[in-house]
Amino acid sequence: MTKDGGTKTGDGSPGLPSSISDHNMYKFQDLRVYKLALEYVDTVYKLSGSLPQSEHFNLRSQLERAATSVVLNIAEGSTGQSNAEQKR
Repeated sequence: MTKDGGTKTGDGSPGLPSSISDHNMYKFQDLRVYKLALEYVDTVYKLSGSLPQSEHFNLRSQLERAATSVVLNIAEGSTGQSNAEQKR
């Protein structure tokens, strides 16, 4: 766990907050697209670590934030929906 309460991905990179990744409390966590997005985040963190040091501040940061944003947008977009709306 990171200092801010987040988790670490398989390679030790910071991941999503533990409140999102450790508990299966929300409907979106059962969605296939959400699970694939989590795998995508892990892949991006692993690959971004192999970028040249000169790219770590800009490109690496942007890639990691964009990948995490996908997961968070799926979660945000599914809150407050009924089961019928969720299935659409």
